[in-house]
Amino acid sequence: MDATGFRSFKVWLGFIAPVVAFLLIAIVPGPPESVRVEFRSRRMADGSWGPYVAVPVEDVSKMHPMMPVSALCLAAGWAWWFFWLYRRHQQLAELTDSTYPVRPGPAAGFHFVPGYNLYWVVHWTRRFTHFCDLMESGLLQQPASPAGAGNAGKPPAVFAGNMSAAWGDVKPGWVPGIFMCLAMVVACGAFIPRNYLLRKFGVMPPPILANFLWALVIALGVATVLDRRFLSAVTAEAGSIASAKSKATLGI
Repeated sequence: MDATGFRSFKVWLGFIAPVVAFLLIAIVPGPPESVRVEFRSRRMADGSWGPYVAVPVEDVSKMHPMMPVSALCLAAGWAWWFFWLYRRHQQLAELTDSTYPVRPGPAAGFHFVPGYNLYWVVHWTRRFTHFCDLMESGLLQQPASPAGAGNAGKPPAVFAGNMSAAWGDVKPGWVPGIFMCLAMVVACGAFIPRNYLLRKFGVMPPPILANFLWALVIALGVATVLDRRFLSAVTAEAGSIASAKSKATLGI
């Protein structure tokens, strides 16, 4: 197994998108802020109306001139993240002769299912981390059958049908999934009506673009950590396979 092909993908390049989006908004002057104050009365627990309180209401009719460009940068960053997610699961399918339980299409596509995506980000990150643990611990083996002519040029599988037996030998990690769930919650927060937050709770929410920016930064951070684990596991497995071949050649 040659790890060079796996290292050719640089997931950290996705950080360029949120940095550019942030700099465009921070450096280029925007329209003057327009925040007015409205006095509203709130209903008390006993059903009566309380005193009038000042509630800030932001005028969101004026858009920052760099907002469309920043939005395109963030869209490119998310596209890069989804491409990384699809490509790595595609490589996992190649490494395991399509026995890896998470397929490339669902790995990316299920993120667009509202509600279910909060479960999915925990599910696939646990599977991903677990597989890396199994590979690094040496519990996965190269199949005994020799590579045929049809498999020429393909990376050898590291799994010989014992995934179900080895699946419980290493504890999967929850931390990446928790952070990915946080990223999804932050991204979904952009769809909460801002006027509702202002009028109901008197909370001045962050700009919509900021929700997607922070969500992308968190997602790219998790992807970078998982990618390093994946490359480390592939390198370790490649070393063990090379060592086994060397011993077989020497007759050890």
